[in-house]
Amino acid sequence: MQFGGRWTETKLEILEAYLNAYTTALKRTPFRLIYIDAFAGTGRIELQEDGETIGFLRGSTERALRVCDKPFDELMFIERHPARCAELEKLRLAHPKRRIAIEQGEVNSVLGGLRTDWSTCRGVLFLDPFATEVEWTTLKRIASFNALDTWILFKENLAGLFGDRFLRKSKRLVSSMESPLFEFIFCVGNPHGIPVAKRIANHILDKM
Repeated sequence: MQFGGRWTETKLEILEAYLNAYTTALKRTPFRLIYIDAFAGTGRIELQEDGETIGFLRGSTERALRVCDKPFDELMFIERHPARCAELEKLRLAHPKRRIAIEQGEVNSVLGGLRTDWSTCRGVLFLDPFATEVEWTTLKRIASFNALDTWILFKENLAGLFGDRFLRKSKRLVSSMESPLFEFIFCVGNPHGIPVAKRIANHILDKM
């Protein structure tokens, strides 16, 4: 996938920092920890300059796999395009000891079909970058799980869905010309986790 600018790296740094802090905070709980990447891509982001490829940046899937203090028990990578799924399969094969599910399909259909016992699981959902492809019914269902902390690039206000679990101090991501592109919004999954999750997210956003 093509590099979108400094804002792309910023959002990935925020996500990686949160994933590490999240799993550390929950490592002594009985919950099974799940990471879901709704627009997984290939695992890497292409760096370009003047139309030339100059390198690659670790994508969200690779960063989720790098979490080391308490690795996720299960990871789900959702991707619609077959060629990108093939690249994700290579990533899965490179980590044979990890439980990785690759779901090829439309994101609303896949997320709408989740059949997990959320009373025994907690996790993080990353929705990026085509937020307009995510239906409101899907977001409502995610909020009803009371289990998935959600980072999402969005131009709409999610406070009505997540209520007090919505972090109002989001990160505004801008282009190289300093024009606003998206808000990188955080919503807490479970009401009992609001204080800790918001404290972690605020700390990360303050440093960026």
